Amino acid sequence: MVGNLLIDELPGSVIEPGGAALYLSLAAAEAGARVGLHSVVGDDYPLEQLKRAEVQLSLQKLPSPGGRSVIEYLEHGRRLTHVGPGHEVMTPQSPHPFQAKKVLIGPMPWQWQLFHLDACEPGSAFLDPYPTLNEERWRDLAERIHKLHYLVLNAEELEMDLGGIPLETPILVKEGPRGGYHRPSGFRWTAPQVQVVDPTGAGDAFLAGVATGTVRGLSLQKCLEQGADLAAAVIQQVGSRAFWRQP
Repeated sequence: MVGNLLIDELPGSVIEPGGAALYLSLAAAEAGARVGLHSVVGDDYPLEQLKRAEVQLSLQKLPSPGGRSVIEYLEHGRRLTHVGPGHEVMTPQSPHPFQAKKVLIGPMPWQWQLFHLDACEPGSAFLDPYPTLNEERWRDLAERIHKLHYLVLNAEELEMDLGGIPLETPILVKEGPRGGYHRPSGFRWTAPQVQVVDPTGAGDAFLAGVATGTVRGLSLQKCLEQGADLAAAVIQQVGSRAFWRQP
C-alpha cells in the first residue's frame, strides 16, 4: 500500500486514526494478506492497530503533528476539510521498499500517484485517481496502461466519458450502494444491504478485498464479492473499528 495516513475528526467529536492507506491496509490484513505500507506520519498518529494487524511499516516520520481530515456528513454526500500539513507533505516521495505482487496506490497528489505507478511492475497496480479522472489525467495514464491491474473509479466523481477509454483498459467502476461493474466484461457486483453507521473507508475496503482476492487467485466474481463484504463490514462501525484487533 502506498498512500496517506491522516487523523480523522468525525461527527460527535470522534477522533480516529484514518487515511485511505489505513483502511486499505487493515482491510487487506483482515482478508488474510501480508501487507506492507509506505507512508508519512505525524508524531501524533496512533500506529497500534496497524502493528496489531502485523502490517509491515515503511514510514517517514514528521517531527510534528500530521494532517487531519474533518469529516461532515451532509444530506447528499460528505464534506472533507483538510487541516494541518498539506497533502504534499503527507505523501511518500520515495519508492516503496517492498517485494510486492500487487501495489495499491491510494489518493495523493496526482504527480505522486504517477511517480508510484511508474515504479510498479507491469500489471501490478491498483490505481484510484486523485481527485478524480478527467481527460487530462487520462492522457497521463494512456501511456501507462500496462502498469495497471485495475483502474478503480467512482462513478459519481468521474469528469469524463468512459467511452473515450479503450475497452481493453481494465476498470472497476464503483456505484456506491448499487455496487458497480467491471469493464470490459460488464460483470456487475451488488453491495450487501446493511445499516450504515459511518461510510468512511468503504471504497478503500472494497479495493483491498479485490486486490487480496486477486493475489490468492480467486475468480473475478469472488474477488468482487470479497471486496463488497469488506466494504459492508467497515460501514457498520465508526471509522476502521470493524478491522481492529484486540490485544
